[in-house]
Amino acid sequence: MKFTDKFTFITMVFFLASTMFILMGSLLSIQLHSNTYHRQRIESIVKVIESQIEKGATEKQFVLWLPDLLDENGVVSLQIKDGEHTLFSKKTVNETASLANSLLTYEYQLNKSPDTRVFVQTGPPYSALPLSILLLIVISAVIVLCILLLLKRAKKQFFGAELLEKRAKYLLQNDLSACFAHPGEWPLSASKALDLLSEKLQQSKHFSSPFAQYIRGRAFLDKSTGLGNSLAFDNYLEGLIWNRNVLSSALFIIKFHELEIIEHQLGTQAYHQFLLQLSELLSKFSIRHHEHFIARITATEFVLIIPQMTYGETEVIAKQLTKYLFHLHLPELFYIDDFFHIGAVNFAYGMHKSTILDDVNHALLVATHQKVSGWFMSDDPDEQIPVYKGTVRWRSLLENILDTDRLLLYQQGIKLSDGLTELYSELWPRIKDEQQKVISAGVFLPMADKCGVYEKFDQKTLEKSLALLVARGDAEKPIAVNMSAQILTDKDTHKWLVQQLLFLPRRLRNNLVVEVSEEMLKGNYMALRSALTAIQKMGCKIAVDNVGKSFTDLNYLLDFNIDYLKVYSGLIRNIHLNRANQVILQGVLASCLYSRAKIIAVGVESEEEWLYLLKLGIYAGQGDFFATAVPVIPP
Repeated sequence: MKFTDKFTFITMVFFLASTMFILMGSLLSIQLHSNTYHRQRIESIVKVIESQIEKGATEKQFVLWLPDLLDENGVVSLQIKDGEHTLFSKKTVNETASLANSLLTYEYQLNKSPDTRVFVQTGPPYSALPLSILLLIVISAVIVLCILLLLKRAKKQFFGAELLEKRAKYLLQNDLSACFAHPGEWPLSASKALDLLSEKLQQSKHFSSPFAQYIRGRAFLDKSTGLGNSLAFDNYLEGLIWNRNVLSSALFIIKFHELEIIEHQLGTQAYHQFLLQLSELLSKFSIRHHEHFIARITATEFVLIIPQMTYGETEVIAKQLTKYLFHLHLPELFYIDDFFHIGAVNFAYGMHKSTILDDVNHALLVATHQKVSGWFMSDDPDEQIPVYKGTVRWRSLLENILDTDRLLLYQQGIKLSDGLTELYSELWPRIKDEQQKVISAGVFLPMADKCGVYEKFDQKTLEKSLALLVARGDAEKPIAVNMSAQILTDKDTHKWLVQQLLFLPRRLRNNLVVEVSEEMLKGNYMALRSALTAIQKMGCKIAVDNVGKSFTDLNYLLDFNIDYLKVYSGLIRNIHLNRANQVILQGVLASCLYSRAKIIAVGVESEEEWLYLLKLGIYAGQGDFFATAVPVIPP
């Protein structure tokens, strides 16, 4: 109930109760005083009669003056008896009939004549006054109207307090609209205090340690373009090579030979403007591909990595990239015909990084010797990845999986720092092809996206995960499921998800961890903020994975009230030997000091890695060092 509603209700009850007590008290007081006054008047008549009897007055003498006195005082009947003898008697027939049910009877014994008694019957006090029901209704209506007008005035005066209360609720709900004061807030001092507290809260949300700012703003980023640098490229490539879900990927190195000449001839400002144009062009080209990576590794060289690409697709993208770069607007005296060269290579899971770099540099050298802007790709590998058979084959396979409900779930446990206790299990979708070979989500989901059935697989995975949660019950460890932006941001799908969660008891919702990628937060910040907040209020926990894979700031930690941060496996691999990755992870840990988020290391492969992670203060770990992913066996 709002403040003004509470105030109105309490005030209304107070006024009505007060009015009722005042009216009842007034009526009771009037009745008591009128009865007392009426009795006194009757007693004065009796005293007059007593004095006349003492003087020896006869019945004829009483008839002369007593009836008029009785009529003036509202006496209906009067009898004076001396023993059995009646000295005087008067009775009004009409009035007696009309007041028969409300007559007041008095009996007096005369002090000076003990044998003489006076019997008096009168109507009630003010019985002659006309009582109008309409008048009472009008008076009551005027009273109620006055009360309502007073309450309306009071509610208007307290509207500013209601706005202040509303803003305070938004502030408690972590709503961004609480940062701005509403016109008319009252008291003004409290509104200004909320302004100050909101400003400090926003500053605290955007505060991270100088160490963390350094590694995210400088160690991983190129200062001129805002893209990744050579260190970020090495980490990303290393993690991609050993990602079992990615069978093959495309790597492009683009060299712009005359960049330094532009700076020398046209100056620093023109040089930086051209760099900005170049980075925006590469970003715009690659945005159509999921989980792409762009970096500037030298003053004149840029790299582009696109996961899940076959050799043929890599060749097509190289041609498209060449055509796209011809749209560059060069300064005068520079010509696009011999301005850039592209080296391309397609590499598979498990290849040595040095081999990949040698191949792509060799391809770049060949492209450079062609003396015109263009591309060259390294030789076709001897063994093609068998899983890639074309879109038609994939569509047939994926639709058959959906029709026959043959989507599989695999799980891998996450262990706490003791290496034994399980925090929760992460679920991954899997399918089997015609030869019964298990295909991971990283392989078939991109193809499902190309075939237009990605959302169906996403929803099917979620349905199976929720069914597993119900089947296991609240006695089991929590489970985690990855959710896409489509599930969380689409209005109809999100409504369906909320309904499914509301059907579950809260103790089961407490056993569900919703995982989203850090890169997805960057692209759908506000939409995901409201969606994840609603899910978290229902009892679910929120985890962000692939932390450190991109260069997103960690400001979302407090905005989203994150429970777990899962560090990208590329940063964890050989972390005991990689000083740069150690610095990065320490920066992530430092950024979490002001939040409740717990850090989970993903992709732990060896005891050396795990021991060093424990030394850094990691909360939990996930990887083949603890357990491999196994099929989910329904209870």
